[in-house]
Amino acid sequence: MNECPICYGDIPLNNQVCTPCNHHFHKTCLTQWAYSEEHKENTTIPCPMCRHELDMVRILFGGLFSDVTESLFGDEPFYLDFGLT
Repeated sequence: MNECPICYGDIPLNNQVCTPCNHHFHKTCLTQWAYSEEHKENTTIPCPMCRHELDMVRILFGGLFSDVTESLFGDEPFYLDFGLT
C-alpha cells in the first residue's frame, strides 16, 4: 500500500490516483490540490512532488472525458465544482 504524500495516509487501491510521473495520491487529496486557490483556474497543475505538468481532467476522469471536454471547450479553462471548498 502506498502513502499519500499530501496527507500521509495509506492509500487503498480503490482511492488511488497515479500520475504520469508515477506519484500516487488519494483522489480527494489531489483534487483538493488541483482546485486550491493557486491552481483552480488552470487546465494543468504541477505535480505536488516533482512539478511535472498534470492534465487533471485526464488523470481524474480518463481519456474519454478529456477528449469530450477538449472538443467542447478547446483550451479554455473550465471549473468542475466538486463542493470541496
